[in-house]
Amino acid sequence: MYNPNQDILETIKSKGNDETFKQVRSRERSPFSPFNTIVRGEVVQMMQKVHQARSPRSRAIDESFNAPLTTNEEKWLRNPNRLDYPGVDTIPATTMKKKGKAAAYTLLKFKDLHHFTEGRYKLKGSTMGAFYPLGKKKFKKEKRKIERNDGSTYEYTISTPTISYKPEIHISKESKKRENPSRHSHTIAHEVGHAIDHAISQRQVKEYIDKRDSKPQKHSKNLAAHFKDQMESVSNHMRGSYRLTKSEKESKYASLYKHHEQYRDSPSELYADLMSSMIMQPRATKRMVSPDLYLMLQNDMMGILGPKWKKNMKKKFKDAKYTIEEGMVIKK
Repeated sequence: MYNPNQDILETIKSKGNDETFKQVRSRERSPFSPFNTIVRGEVVQMMQKVHQARSPRSRAIDESFNAPLTTNEEKWLRNPNRLDYPGVDTIPATTMKKKGKAAAYTLLKFKDLHHFTEGRYKLKGSTMGAFYPLGKKKFKKEKRKIERNDGSTYEYTISTPTISYKPEIHISKESKKRENPSRHSHTIAHEVGHAIDHAISQRQVKEYIDKRDSKPQKHSKNLAAHFKDQMESVSNHMRGSYRLTKSEKESKYASLYKHHEQYRDSPSELYADLMSSMIMQPRATKRMVSPDLYLMLQNDMMGILGPKWKKNMKKKFKDAKYTIEEGMVIKK
């Protein structure tokens, strides 16, 4: 019986190590995942044709969750239902982005978030996204005049810092320009994860004030005390592993590298990565963590976002703000 996949495999083998045909790009020291791995070249087009030849129902089911990833064409052709090929049958980046923004919209609706922007601000350094628990500092410019003794006037501008003291999320313009579009989706969901961590922690503080119980720690810190290994594993899947090499430890920038490693391993960053995975790929998250941790994450999402938050995936916006006077203002 004729097998069209056999012709594809023979073509792949004949190309050998031709980089124009196949080029795998993976972030350094990172496990294979849709967020860290990209395959370029003609081979992707061939795999996409095979995927498109499947029934619409099979494609829809396969693209609804992220299965274990492989860059081996033969393995994927044998088990397309159990394995994913980068850029072919993983969850589309547009769908993951919609999930992240739907979660942000829900936070705005429930007033756990005051302001969300995408591509409006240039953030500091190489920062792609940021969560500000007390709001982003803004500067109000005001022109003033001074009359001199000779009758002439001198004009000058002063900048007065203003702050909202309400949580905000801002995604930079540079985030959209990254080679892997899934990274942009992760940035949005990651900052939403910080907002959820902050919202849960604020509720715990309120309960402490009401009941005068033992003073609570930040929610992510409590979770990391019991599940740090699992949180690190999911974080590596989402953003890649960051462990110092021997050359980095001995370089003159060793203290800077060490600071970044400690920042990446902080409970709040690990929790934000974990919640990002939970928002975008819940089935893959369930596969990577224990039942106890998965149940806790589900409770976190239900408690803050509610059961119907995915219905907000139809909302399209780049900028949204909640004010007492106007309610929620959406700018598309």
